[in-house]
Amino acid sequence: MAAAAAATAAAAAATAATATATTPASSNSSSSSNSSSSNKNSSNTNNIISICSSSNSNSRSNSSSSNDSSFNCSSSSKINSSSSTSYRTSYVLLLLQQRVQQQQQQQQQQNRRMVLKASQHATAQQQVNLLQQQQQQQQEQQQQQQQEQQQQQQQQQQQQQQQEQQQQQQQD
Repeated sequence: MAAAAAATAAAAAATAATATATTPASSNSSSSSNSSSSNKNSSNTNNIISICSSSNSNSRSNSSSSNDSSFNCSSSSKINSSSSTSYRTSYVLLLLQQRVQQQQQQQQQQNRRMVLKASQHATAQQQVNLLQQQQQQQQEQQQQQQQEQQQQQQQQQQQQQQQEQQQQQQQD
């Protein structure tokens, strides 16, 4: 039993010796492969960093462009608001001008009506005056005619009286 144990121990030592003889190369190769993979990983990290930095620059440029666009939007809104206010003021001015023109036209029409009424009143007054003058003339003519008739009557009476006197004288 002891001999068997010693033989197994010797076999184990031999395998351990061969294992130590072969392991450095494998460890070196694995380390070199690990180093190359670490180099690759580092290059990948560098790429990632560059990508991140580029994404940061893009985000900054995008943010600046968004700021520009917001400024453009605000400026365009200001321009639109100013143009809308100018349009409103011009529209209000047009309405005021139209109202003033309408009032002027109405005033002119009223003035024309007043002038027509005044002229009609004047013509009516003239006609009334003419009628009054004609009536006065007719009254004067009638008075003259009456006076003439009275004079004729008086003359006739005088003539009758004279005739009567003559007749009496002839009878006497």
